[in-house]
Amino acid sequence: MEGHVKPLKAGITTILIGLSFAYLLLLLNETSLALNKKATPTSTTQPVVDFVYPLEPDMLYLPAGDITIGCFADNINCEADERLHELQVKPFYIALFEVTNKQIVPFLNALGTHKRAKDKHPLLEVKHEDRDSHILYENGVYSVEPGYENYPVIEISWTGAMLFSQWLSKATGKPYRLPTEAEWEYMARAGTTSQHPWGDAQWAGQANCDGCSGNWDDANQLQAVGSYPPNTWGIYDVLGNVWEWTCSAYDPQYKGDETRCADINTSRNLVLRGGSWFNDPWDARLSNRAYQQKWHQDYHSGFRLAMSAE
Repeated sequence: MEGHVKPLKAGITTILIGLSFAYLLLLLNETSLALNKKATPTSTTQPVVDFVYPLEPDMLYLPAGDITIGCFADNINCEADERLHELQVKPFYIALFEVTNKQIVPFLNALGTHKRAKDKHPLLEVKHEDRDSHILYENGVYSVEPGYENYPVIEISWTGAMLFSQWLSKATGKPYRLPTEAEWEYMARAGTTSQHPWGDAQWAGQANCDGCSGNWDDANQLQAVGSYPPNTWGIYDVLGNVWEWTCSAYDPQYKGDETRCADINTSRNLVLRGGSWFNDPWDARLSNRAYQQKWHQDYHSGFRLAMSAE
């Protein structure tokens, strides 16, 4: 597995909880929720009900505003593609946590596959295909490896993350999507101009990265979401744990792509942010940018959801 690298470079509050009874009925009675409808499974392969209900994330409302993103003058390790600039964002919601394994499983069971015939690559890799994955597949049913329910999903491509957000939107009637790159930095900074949400130093126990002096620093491995303190807005794991896909195409000059979502059929590279457990503190910076092709999958990439508010 290769890391995220540039060009292949290393690197008010509204909580939406659960699913209403009406949506449960919808999921039980509407076969159109599957993005790629398959024949009805036999009784021996029918996923149990718990595995097909969407699990909505806890979300935080962020108002519109003028924001500044990029590498500030007093930051160190600034890169050429981290130009400091101002822009505007519309109001939106952002998930407090990265998408977990238990949240992705209902999507896979509704879709009925993680390898669509129309795609050259799988949407994600399951355990028997990649040992780092914690998604199991047996007898036509997807489930989570015991003990990893609240770990961020990994080995998922940008296309897989985009299709999951589209499915969740259709299932709930809410406009879920991936955050734009500008939205990601806005929510991660939480008003700060420092290199990290907690300041310019790597304080002990603040993030899960290789050398961040966290509780599991010596273990150097993925952790459950929310294992470290949130930023000042209450958003967890904005740095470290897993790189997070955004919906924005990569442009080294910051010419506007950071404010919009790319089409799912794009052939351009897509932006990831935040660093991971695998990366050192240099990568776990608020302004650091990485990018990959839309089918890229690895053991330290995941995503979090956003939702339009207009």
